[in-house]
Amino acid sequence: IGTIGAVANLGKTIRIADIKKHPDFIKLPAHHPDLTSFLAVPIRYGQLNLGNLYLANKTKQPEFTADDQHAVEIIAELASSALQQAYFHSIYQLQESQMASILDITTVGILFFNTYKQNLITNASMRNIFGRNFDKTDDYKIFLGLLSHPDGRPLSESELPLDKALRGESSLPAEMLVTQVGGKQIPVIVTFAPIRGLQNQISGGVVMFENIADRRELDQLRQDFTAMLAHDVKNPANITLMNTQMILQN
Repeated sequence: IGTIGAVANLGKTIRIADIKKHPDFIKLPAHHPDLTSFLAVPIRYGQLNLGNLYLANKTKQPEFTADDQHAVEIIAELASSALQQAYFHSIYQLQESQMASILDITTVGILFFNTYKQNLITNASMRNIFGRNFDKTDDYKIFLGLLSHPDGRPLSESELPLDKALRGESSLPAEMLVTQVGGKQIPVIVTFAPIRGLQNQISGGVVMFENIADRRELDQLRQDFTAMLAHDVKNPANITLMNTQMILQN
């Protein structure tokens, strides 16, 4: 593995005036520029080696100094932090993408928000129920005009599910009305809960909306059918009763 590989294996800095005198040196590849002074610093995260920094042939001086080594080790630490942040950011983006895919196949409308009632994240069903798109920068107060009680009374700011969730409240399913663009009202079942992070502190909230318009229509059809059936059964029963009374009188 040679001197270059030894840096990664040992996880330690190598600083030498002539790389050819290092015990792990084998030889340079054909047509490789000649190397003399050499400084190699590993980029590490705990016990994991993320990469290495290599410097060679210091100009105007025979070898790299202890100050050079210290400066490059600081750069290696900064590089380690940058690589860690890039890695965690990529993991976060992957998880966010996976979560978005899962949320978009559910039929329940879902709204996420942070403690400042900003960064609104919605799924496809949420946008369908409200009949509009939401932007992450939208003000939460837009829901004051979109949500109301079942009897049509508008919700106050303190009654908004977002506010209640951020106060640490959780709800049992409750019915509300959603007013879409154009004025159409959709009956929904609403539930909400806070999202807690480190030390159980509230870091945001989630609100779920279930469209029950089809259920309401089905209930109405059931009631209409029951009423019609009762009426149809009642008429023959009355006729039979009248005939029975006539027979008894005769």
